[in-house]
Amino acid sequence: MIIEMLVLANSKKSGGRCLAGIPVDGGSWIRPVSTTHGGEISTQLCSRGSANDPLRPLDVISIDIGEKLPAIHQNENVAFVESSIRYTYTATPEESGGILKSLSKSMPWFLTNPTTKIDASSYLVSGAPTESLALIEVQDLVIETNIYGKRRALFRFNEIDWDLPMTDEHFPSEVVAIPNAFLCLSIGEAYVPPQETSGHPWHYKLVAGIIPFLPDFLVETAELGGTMMELCDTQFGFVPILVDERNKKARFNSPGWFLQGRPGILCPSCSTEQLVVARKHYTTVRLPMHYWGIACLNCRSLKDSKDFDRRFIKSLEAAFNETVPVKALCLECLEARFIGARPGQEAL
Repeated sequence: MIIEMLVLANSKKSGGRCLAGIPVDGGSWIRPVSTTHGGEISTQLCSRGSANDPLRPLDVISIDIGEKLPAIHQNENVAFVESSIRYTYTATPEESGGILKSLSKSMPWFLTNPTTKIDASSYLVSGAPTESLALIEVQDLVIETNIYGKRRALFRFNEIDWDLPMTDEHFPSEVVAIPNAFLCLSIGEAYVPPQETSGHPWHYKLVAGIIPFLPDFLVETAELGGTMMELCDTQFGFVPILVDERNKKARFNSPGWFLQGRPGILCPSCSTEQLVVARKHYTTVRLPMHYWGIACLNCRSLKDSKDFDRRFIKSLEAAFNETVPVKALCLECLEARFIGARPGQEAL
């Protein structure tokens, strides 16, 4: 049966990839598995046509699925025709938001306790749960590499602080902070860690897919993408007087600006914490970049980054990187998967 599947994970697995998602027209989780011992799928098949262009969360594929092949620890597994996978398009977080919100409402059974692994023998008990895929919504996700060179996802969910292995490879090696994200979680294959001298196997809880998104209260502002002058008038309560230098008037009167927020830093002119920052996306030499619009509600002024010394702009960048990085708010960056990719240069 040929279906369209919304990809929610394309994660690394011993010998290949693990692909998981749901039908775009509704239904249950699907994990296509091959005929190999571990059920892994070749990297080439889990791509948009080239091994250098892998499928990512929110990609939609056409796939011919067959009979269910449930494993004792994974009841979502299904057979598929290996030559049938076809990339069709990529859904935006906003287009797929309803599906993601609905899917994330259920509490995964394997996140109701704080352990990061499951004893393989527990699946031998009659009536043991076999669901192994889930989607959750989290805030303040941090991706980092531990001292062993392994990627980890750190987040809080169900009043528990989680530190789980990450098998989604679409993020760089440096630390990445994402304010809002959906996480596709998976239960891995039985594994005996090197420190397990008894040879006892465990199934580890994994973060297999990460989907950054805009929180609901920011989507409207970001989608409007009005001019900076309009933001000052409608959101900040004043109309600034601009000195026409460095093309300021044209830039601040062009659409595409979105709020980044309050940095909590003193205004150099009036020494009050009344600064509000907005940004505007543009690209040059294929790099994502963002103009600065720095308003002070007390001074009733609007400036760009060149109106301040570089140390001050660096302090703004540092403050926002701790809370709301620009690429976690910019719709164009989100849609292009630039969160966690090559860091863009900052501009005026």
